[in-house]
Amino acid sequence: GNGGAIDSAQNGTIVTNGERAYGVYAQSVGGGGGYVDNAFAGSAGGAGSAGTIDLALNGDIAALGDFSTALFAQSSGANGLGGNITAALAAGNDLIGGENGVAVYFDGGAVNRFTNRGIVATLSGIEGFAFRGGAGGDAIGNFGTVMGNVDLGTGANAFANNVDATFYTGTTLNLGDAT
Repeated sequence: GNGGAIDSAQNGTIVTNGERAYGVYAQSVGGGGGYVDNAFAGSAGGAGSAGTIDLALNGDIAALGDFSTALFAQSSGANGLGGNITAALAAGNDLIGGENGVAVYFDGGAVNRFTNRGIVATLSGIEGFAFRGGAGGDAIGNFGTVMGNVDLGTGANAFANNVDATFYTGTTLNLGDAT
């Protein structure tokens, strides 16, 4: 079957402490599938398309356990990429992944956009992964502070560090097929 659209506004504070935990997990999957015990997340290959994901992040999100991800958003259909993924972190808020974790991870999606007006980092600091992407086209618009590695995968990707924004990059800055 088809995965539905997700339109969500997060207000307040979200904190997780467990190892390999997620602060926010937004997933639209077409063709059956889902999430299986940190071993599989995606479509199982049946017929169906995935919906769009639109997230307004208006509070702090912290996934503080080792190998934890603050925000995971996936739109994956039976034939590959799903609907567009859009997320925006409001000014004055932090989005923090755990030690050896990821702050923001987009998987799938066609044309994806993350707008940062707060702070995006992990407890690993500059050595952690601020952003990870996959095959979709990922565009990051930084108007706040980003600390850590960026690996946007193989899509047509972009990272814009805007006026008065700060980007402390680690040793990896992979924009894939940068635009």
